[in-house]
This record gives sequence, structure tokens and C-alpha cells, in this order.
Amino acid sequence: MKYAVLSSKTPKKCVDALISLGYTVLPLPPFERLAEPVSTHADMLFFSYNNIMVTHREYYNTVHNVFDLLCSECGMSLVLTDDDINPEYPRDIAFNAISLGGTLYSNTSYTSDSVAGMFSKKVNVKQGYAACSTLAVTDSCVITADHSLARAYEQNDIDVTLISNGSILLPPYDCGFIGGASGVDGDTVYFAGNIDTHVDSEIIKNTLLLKNINYISLSDEPLFDVGGIKFF
Repeated sequence: MKYAVLSSKTPKKCVDALISLGYTVLPLPPFERLAEPVSTHADMLFFSYNNIMVTHREYYNTVHNVFDLLCSECGMSLVLTDDDINPEYPRDIAFNAISLGGTLYSNTSYTSDSVAGMFSKKVNVKQGYAACSTLAVTDSCVITADHSLARAYEQNDIDVTLISNGSILLPPYDCGFIGGASGVDGDTVYFAGNIDTHVDSEIIKNTLLLKNINYISLSDEPLFDVGGIKFF
């Protein structure tokens, strides 16, 4: 069984497409400690690396069935934290970090100690929403619209494709992020919406082609930041 963990607010067409592709979809309910528009976003609610998942103790109590299932069916181990999370940035980014090649990229001042402690090499970045701002095509190739993240990645020998802001919905905010509008399983990137609606769609698709990565648009609608799709 393959699982796709994502926001309970994910557009229905995207959910139906994942189901038709053979995934069991596990929707995430909101966490009251987070701002409403992102309260169901996977990249705000937990961090996973290798076989370890880290989430807040209070959120686990809300959605223990999802985490318990992943532990029992996928061999994941769960770490519960008591981080001081609240809706105001940067107190909402405890789990919004990304690992590339065994290195953690995050705003280290506000990253959960339980996440940071998993890595011997950490790179501090200004962008607190590191995970949702980054589509990790491979461990050595990323797509992002954030210039500060791009510099940090390039300084650590990661290939960066820099794209324009915009073209991704996340109401009521001005725009969402490319990492939040996608998820990677094996050699395929799944987009929450139609990648062709992005102003830099050809640039994005060319990067995927160069890295021999397939892509699937999960609907014919505009890209929507759902907080990332996590596959197990």
C-alpha cells in the first residue's frame, strides 16, 4: 500500500487523481496552533526523514490514526514534541525544514530541536518556509522562487532552477510556493493542479527532463499550495 498524506483542503480533483493512481489518501485535519490558511499543511505539521516522523504532541492527539497507521504499515518511528508553536511567524515553522543529501536547511533559530538534532550538518537560511519554498527534484537539484534559498543551495553544490513568484494559489495570501504545490515519489513529481498554468512551466519541465524525472498534473486547475504532498 502506498500512502499520500496531504491537506484536508486539497482540491477534490487532485485527491481523486491520486486515488486513481493507486494511492491511499490520508487527509490532515487542522491544527489550532497554526494560522487557518496553513493549518492543514503537511510541511507545517510534521517533518519526516528516513524512517522518522516528528510532530507536535497536541497535533498527534488530534490525528493519531494517521501517524499510527504510517508507523504500523510503513515502519515509521514517531517523535512527539512540545514546541512553542503559534500562528505568528516565525513561531509556526518548527517543522518547515528540508533535508538534501543529509544536510538540513532551515531557519535554525526556530526549527524544532527534535528535527535539528537528527542532522550533523545544518545550514541556516533566512526563509523560514524552506520546505514549502523548495521542490526537491533530487538530493542535488531543486526548484525555488526564493533567492536567499537559491544562494544557500548553490553554496552547497546543489543545482538550482530559479523561477518567478506567483502562479500558485494560497488564499488569502498573494501566492503560494512551488514545494507546497507538489510532492515527489520516486522518479515522479506530482503537481497539485496543472503545471502548465505556471508562468515558468517550460523552465520547470525542462529541469525535470534534464534530471530524468517524470511529472503528473493532478488536475486541469491552477496550481494550489496544499502544503506539499508527502508520500510513504
